Amino acid sequence: MKDAIIVIGGYGKVGQMICKILAKQFPGRVYAAGRNKDKAIRFANETNNVVQPLVFDMHQTEIPSWLLDAKLVMMCIDQPNTRFMQACLQNGTAYIDITADRHFLIEARKLEKEDILAPAVLSVGLIPGLSNLLANHVKELMPAVHQLDIDVLLGLGDDHGEAALKWMLDQIHSHFIIYQKENKVWKIPFSDKKLTNFGSVNGKKHTHRFPFPDQLTLYHTLKVPSVSTRICFDSNFITTIFAWFCRWKLSRLLQLPFFQQIFLFLLKKWRFGSKQFSVHVSGYHENSNESITLYGEEESVITAQVAASVATAILTNNFNPDIYHIDQLFRLNYQENTLYLEAKQNKNIYYLCNSIRLSYF
Repeated sequence: MKDAIIVIGGYGKVGQMICKILAKQFPGRVYAAGRNKDKAIRFANETNNVVQPLVFDMHQTEIPSWLLDAKLVMMCIDQPNTRFMQACLQNGTAYIDITADRHFLIEARKLEKEDILAPAVLSVGLIPGLSNLLANHVKELMPAVHQLDIDVLLGLGDDHGEAALKWMLDQIHSHFIIYQKENKVWKIPFSDKKLTNFGSVNGKKHTHRFPFPDQLTLYHTLKVPSVSTRICFDSNFITTIFAWFCRWKLSRLLQLPFFQQIFLFLLKKWRFGSKQFSVHVSGYHENSNESITLYGEEESVITAQVAASVATAILTNNFNPDIYHIDQLFRLNYQENTLYLEAKQNKNIYYLCNSIRLSYF
């Protein structure tokens, strides 16, 4: 019987939280998988073996035998290609991925339809993830929207985890494509700053372009001609430093392991901001606009909660076998200060969290 829930990277920061949430709902079915046996066992022991350990190296060439018993795979680490994702879907195993790697997301959409025997959900987390769902909400409020601006504020006092910080540093020296008026346009990270109003909580901040993948996928899923995503930090000083690094092409230094390790150490140890994050989405059509802002704390916690909610929905519904981005299957449902995911196909709702606030202005 296929009923196992495999969380790859399950003993990592976000993976552990996902495992713990799912183990409460699906006891005895959740496995924390990774190549480090000791870490997997140690985490399993911390949960009193409610979560079970599983040794798996993502780089092994053969497909693991346990895939035959897996109902769902949750991927919490980045991959060099889509080979394993394809193996899951060919085996009839549902697949969820929290990656923000735009190259992987592009390649994943190219998998052949005949190889897909289970649903896969991509763009799961905060950015991409909740940013997609906020954009979907604006699109539903303004169906004729022709431009979406997504602006993200991240608190430097949050523990983002080394993998997330390294991913961000790897992006700041890479040119990337966005869509403007249905045309592909190349952009540079931390360019084209604009003033964004994050509301009464965080005020106005200068945000800068950043290669988050939501601006690429939303062009296709929501059919909006122009989509842009920008970033800033709660510290204006650090935002300016990043912009200065990129402008003077000093960001290339962060490709060198020595400088990258120093920068990672400083970002992890020198926490001088808040744990807050905010996502602001504005939609425009002719002379009208719609805006919505989401406020919360601890990005990694929210990522885990979104992933667990999507997993619950996949495990308890019969979605058609296909590859989806989160905004194609779900919408946000906010009631009585609690945020839920709502499945578009049947309007079933799934608890997400009660620590997030939404504001319209």
